[in-house]
Amino acid sequence: MQQQVPYTNNGQNPVSIGGKTIWPGETRMVDPTQIQPQTKPTPDPDPKPEPEPTQDPDPQPEPEQTQEEEPDPKSEPKPTLNTNALSRYLEQNVDDLTASLSTLTTQELTTLAQLEAADKNRKTALEAIQDQLEGRG
Repeated sequence: MQQQVPYTNNGQNPVSIGGKTIWPGETRMVDPTQIQPQTKPTPDPDPKPEPEPTQDPDPQPEPEQTQEEEPDPKSEPKPTLNTNALSRYLEQNVDDLTASLSTLTTQELTTLAQLEAADKNRKTALEAIQDQLEGRG
């Protein structure tokens, strides 16, 4: 077996490499011979060195906050998904699975697609999940 290399999908759409679906922002180990030229990640240009922090000659203490700030809804932690509950969808046939996808959240759909790809890897089921995700975004 050839050594696998990490592949990060920096695009906006899922990428399929060697039978593995790689979702945007996800990194998976893949066979490098399966990476098509159009999907090969471009190397980052030489990173610019960060400037050294300067010492403030007279640092001011940060004022204490007396009022609680409301959490930014964008920065709230994502809820932990129960993959055992989602794995019951893998037991369904594709028609039943497709009919029940509208009840799932986007995060649950993404996790379900990963579970499906790792378990049964049914093309029709993965396409139905992707269609549901695309319909929301």
